[in-house]
Amino acid sequence: MLSIKRTDYAPIFKSAIIAKSQDNLNVLMNIPFFSKFNKILIYRFASSMLEESFHRNQQVYNENDMANKVYIVKEGNFIVNSSR
Repeated sequence: MLSIKRTDYAPIFKSAIIAKSQDNLNVLMNIPFFSKFNKILIYRFASSMLEESFHRNQQVYNENDMANKVYIVKEGNFIVNSSR
């Protein structure tokens, strides 16, 4: 069994979260849509984002589903199909 004191792991987790938020911030700053917002608001978006992975050809949502997320493709491809 391994253990680590809270006082030791808290700064490690905090620095990992800050690094991830910075990575998300860099992604958002390179999207023209977000250029209209100030950096503090973009940072709020970035720090709230969770990274998700999907398998090839995995359906993420269906047409006419109520949207409960905004997806930003960080890497790879995303295909949108419509029955119209």
